[in-house]
Amino acid sequence: NILHAEQLRHICRSTLAVTAESFKRRAEAAKGRPSHHDEDGDEHEDDDEEDEQAVRQAMCDVAGPLMQHHADLFVKESFPDYLNLVLQCLQPQAVKEDRKLALMVICDILEHLGQRVTSFWPQFVPKLVEDIHNPDPHLRQVACYGAFLAAKVPDFAPLALEVANGLSQVVTQSRQRSKKKSEKIAQACADNALSAIIEILTVHSQAVASIKAQLWQVWLGGLPCQEDDSEGERNHKKLLELIQQEKPEVVGEGGQNVPKLFGVLVDVYKTDMTDEETSKGIGLFALRLGESKLEGFAAQFSEKQRKKLLRIVREAQAGKA
Repeated sequence: NILHAEQLRHICRSTLAVTAESFKRRAEAAKGRPSHHDEDGDEHEDDDEEDEQAVRQAMCDVAGPLMQHHADLFVKESFPDYLNLVLQCLQPQAVKEDRKLALMVICDILEHLGQRVTSFWPQFVPKLVEDIHNPDPHLRQVACYGAFLAAKVPDFAPLALEVANGLSQVVTQSRQRSKKKSEKIAQACADNALSAIIEILTVHSQAVASIKAQLWQVWLGGLPCQEDDSEGERNHKKLLELIQQEKPEVVGEGGQNVPKLFGVLVDVYKTDMTDEETSKGIGLFALRLGESKLEGFAAQFSEKQRKKLLRIVREAQAGKA
């Protein structure tokens, strides 16, 4: 801890003051705006508001590291002020950009303050859960990520069943969509939802016992991750770990799911969707499977996957995986 209470309080109040001034400028601009404008004027105002949004986001981003490194002090000195900002931005009349800002602050709160502020959860976590179903994918993605962070906290258990059902819908519906560029953000939502589902299965297994089998199917069926590299790294690392542990819900009866799931790992090997450690682990796992099993798996692979598998084995044998 390198900041004293007065220093932290000063930083938070200063950044929140800049944020408030930005909101005030937007409100004043809206008041002075005529009902009909020319296109050039509209474009200029849009640029101004984008700049203001960037200012507000930058000011709120300061809070994350302060929460991370001074959690107890932040809760005592500045949490009430940020809670007020969040609640203001979650009002029913709030515009999309304000709601997104609130959700991102909530994610920082969930990640860094955790158990310390669960008594305040009823004021903002239901709004986060609500946005798992938001038709706007930019809000939906942040909400799904927030669910992943909230699921790390034991007090999330009463919400786990409802949230897991919502996340399952996000994954199932997103993966049924087309592969068009315009759908990339929807797939990123699903990638984040997968992280939340596996976290719930890991931490709150008892709370979702009634739908556990379905959740495992959704998680496995939603892999590989498609757009969000961070979530890809997280989920594919977990997949390798669970296959190696021979988790029954993952490998299936008699290991029947392993060839298909190993094919997923082959696809993501040494891509942006895996970190170096996971790629190395995939290579070592391939060697442990042995030639006979690999041949059996390869018979179910595409030509592209078979070529990549040969590369994986070659690099693992050379110690370069």
